[in-house]
Amino acid sequence: IKIGQKAIFTLEAFPSIEIEGEVVAIFPKAILKENVVFYDVVVKCLKSPSVMLRPEMTANVSIFLKPREDVLVVPARSVKKAGGINYVYVIKDKKPVRCEVRIGWKQGRFLEIIEGLDEGDEVLEDHSDWEEEELWPE
Repeated sequence: IKIGQKAIFTLEAFPSIEIEGEVVAIFPKAILKENVVFYDVVVKCLKSPSVMLRPEMTANVSIFLKPREDVLVVPARSVKKAGGINYVYVIKDKKPVRCEVRIGWKQGRFLEIIEGLDEGDEVLEDHSDWEEEELWPE
């Protein structure tokens, strides 16, 4: 994270309202909590928000990183993990086939796939889609 990066945040009290912001400060002191390192970051509103901001309001912030181009992404819910292996189900010959994948960046509800899929592969988002036998005729 760097000063000047753009951000969007929502407030727990107003989850449907997105407020644009920008990183203006990053505090250097790390906070260790449950084996995770946290840094306090200050995000300034770029426009006057349509709701009143108050101290101690809980916010969910997304800070925009450098755009990644020419990457494959899938919905995060389509990726499963077993025995330390990430996998998805793709459709091959009208049947679901388990396909091992290597994941990269996560952005919201999507994961970058850096190995294991090709452009155009049809990935099942919800594995329960194919649990009923009649969906997959011989």
